[in-house]
Amino acid sequence: SRRQTLLNQSRALSQDLQQLVLDAAYRRSDLELQVERSGYRAIQSSDSKLLFSKLFKNPVRAKLGASGLKRINFYPSQVTSPATVRLLNDDQECRITLALRGRVRLDC
Repeated sequence: SRRQTLLNQSRALSQDLQQLVLDAAYRRSDLELQVERSGYRAIQSSDSKLLFSKLFKNPVRAKLGASGLKRINFYPSQVTSPATVRLLNDDQECRITLALRGRVRLDC
């Protein structure tokens, strides 16, 4: 169902955010997640090396501001840039919130 697809995609993004908090510390490197309407990718900030890239399954998409891109930074100290990502299908929404200290909360 559309609702289940939205839940699954939101959970996957939440897990990737949690993993990036740990990966930044493990790699001792700044990482960045770039969220676009159709998906997201993680890069290593120092050399723009692509770590992974994922597309959202239809009809799920990210709701973004005018720039069409949201950048979320992860630091080796396990501090992140606080952010909220809103995923939508046609009539439902999930919010994934990332706190300064790397805590991830999912609200659907």
